[in-house]
Amino acid sequence: MNKRKSSKGGEPRPPKNAYAIYVSEQEEKQIQNMDRADKPRKYMEGWAMLEHAQQRRYLEMAAQDKIRFSREMRAYNKAQGNSSPDEEDEPKPKKLSGVSGKFGLKASQQNVDEGFWKKLKMQVKL
Repeated sequence: MNKRKSSKGGEPRPPKNAYAIYVSEQEEKQIQNMDRADKPRKYMEGWAMLEHAQQRRYLEMAAQDKIRFSREMRAYNKAQGNSSPDEEDEPKPKKLSGVSGKFGLKASQQNVDEGFWKKLKMQVKL
């Protein structure tokens, strides 16, 4: 996940979403004898076939990457002299009370581990 270089001007590299992390893991495995044109379709099918618990791993990695980006961006802005008092503070998580998951059901209705959602609420600034 950390193989990408920073973008132009030394800015931190942007965070990846959960699907992008999944695809990069699959690229590392490099399925042999697969046409280049077939790879995106195979990745989408593989992602869709993952159970929610398996996708959660990638969601957590994406949340951590967002936190990393936020921290690195604050440091970059401070080094550039662009920091403001608001950027100095830790990002405050937004409330996810009305967020719906698959099929419009709330997380509690999906029998999802509530600890995961609480942890995600505390770490991610949406």
